[in-house]
Amino acid sequence: MNCLFVGAGAAAEAYAAGLDDTPLSVTGVCDLDPERADAVAETLGATAYTDLDGMLAADPAPLVVVLTSHAAHAPVVESALTADRHVFCQKPLALDPDRARAVVELARDRERALGCAPVAPRHPAQRRAGRLVADGRLGDVQLAYAHAHVGRVTEWHDDPESFLDVGPLYDGGVYSLTLLTAWFGPVDRVRTADAATPWPDDDSATPSAPSHVEATLSFADGPLVRLTASLYAPHRSREFDTLELHGDDGSLYLGDCGGGEDGVETVQFGRQGREYTAVPPADHTPNGGFADGPARLARTIERVGGGERAVRHDRTTAVRAAHVVAVCDAIERAAEGGGPVSVPAPSTPEVVRDRPTPPPFGHGVTPGGSGSEDADGPVVASRRLPLVGVDSGGRADGETLGVDTVATALDAGCRLIAGVDTETVGAVADALAAPGAPDRRTVHLSGRVTEPAETVRLRDRLDGLDSVVADSEVWADVATTPDRRARTDGSRPVLGLANATADEVERLVATDHPPTLAVTNSRPTAALHETCRE
Repeated sequence: MNCLFVGAGAAAEAYAAGLDDTPLSVTGVCDLDPERADAVAETLGATAYTDLDGMLAADPAPLVVVLTSHAAHAPVVESALTADRHVFCQKPLALDPDRARAVVELARDRERALGCAPVAPRHPAQRRAGRLVADGRLGDVQLAYAHAHVGRVTEWHDDPESFLDVGPLYDGGVYSLTLLTAWFGPVDRVRTADAATPWPDDDSATPSAPSHVEATLSFADGPLVRLTASLYAPHRSREFDTLELHGDDGSLYLGDCGGGEDGVETVQFGRQGREYTAVPPADHTPNGGFADGPARLARTIERVGGGERAVRHDRTTAVRAAHVVAVCDAIERAAEGGGPVSVPAPSTPEVVRDRPTPPPFGHGVTPGGSGSEDADGPVVASRRLPLVGVDSGGRADGETLGVDTVATALDAGCRLIAGVDTETVGAVADALAAPGAPDRRTVHLSGRVTEPAETVRLRDRLDGLDSVVADSEVWADVATTPDRRARTDGSRPVLGLANATADEVERLVATDHPPTLAVTNSRPTAALHETCRE
């Protein structure tokens, strides 16, 4: 999709750097500074402009990406929407809550899609953290600490004036506020706030807005939040852009609210009474970039078309952004007046909350994962398995895993517990029953049985297994055991063959009870892979 950039500063360069893996092609770049417009346009193979109306008249690109200074966002968005363009805006959407809400209404009236940064709730680390919240791992979340240390922009930004004019809330505080509102819904009020102006005497420029802000917020249906946003505290500080949630059953630490970082320890979870455990990425999903927001909006527009459907399908980020502007404004007013300030409810509160749903891997899940149909209609006859798991019965020293080890695996994000047998079933059951444990439906339990009677004993402790893996010697008995299918939801576990070889799979496929899952303790051979595929 062709798009237009408005603004050719550092933000435009950051967005342009991530365009290669997106459906976007920039055809025009507009900036009041002709040299900056020419430089970015030349890099992108686009036409440079210094007049927005002139660019909109000359180029019919359907999407406008607004990357100007903070104060210019709202008027540029309004001009683009009035010209019947879809718009993606860098944060903040506006500096005034009434104008932010009016911009959202204008998009709805013009039947144009409107998206706004930050889109961090959709990035891998932030979704991983959000799933922990949605999975109930923390229990009732009652307290949160959020930090937004933007840092001394005169040291790291080539054009710091806009940052110094708006202060740390609208540039840095919006990241944690966006995540919190996505997970818990709207902010109800600012209980208290304070603002100060610490700044080095010898700096080349000084802020015109407070350089340091602290506030305590109450959510309509969420935690009490202490937010600290600062231009004075360096962005290299330990708590740069972090969020820590505390609930009745556990705590969550997120090392980056903005989506720029994702590593082994970016997300950490600690059950009540236990140390934090890293929750590393479980797959190779690329980390989010600046261009993800407009790219996602472009895909939505192409998928559903223009008009009211486009507005309905991608209003979430804009409505949430307008609410965040209202929260920032309420914090400023509370800091000035010294008392509680109510935050107006968003125009459509139901779309502000966007908590990710933990994938269903376990008990109660129908074949096909979510029970969805494929393109031809029939339910897919397979079960989705987690990418990362742990064998509860296998250690090099021959010892089985205890409750603490199983709990640590679950806390680290493992959703496949394999090798559950009569020796380890107690530890697994206790780990799943403890406060802060994941929802049983999000964990795939695979039992290892060597005799049919084991399926009954395992079922009694774990309310059924999601898969049963048996050796070929007891296959016929296990496969025909009625108790194997006697789970409380009426479904039956997947039947898997342990120590599978190509010959064993081929032989058992011809029986009345073929295996659904083939498990091998060594590297699968080409013959086994081909036999299973067939």
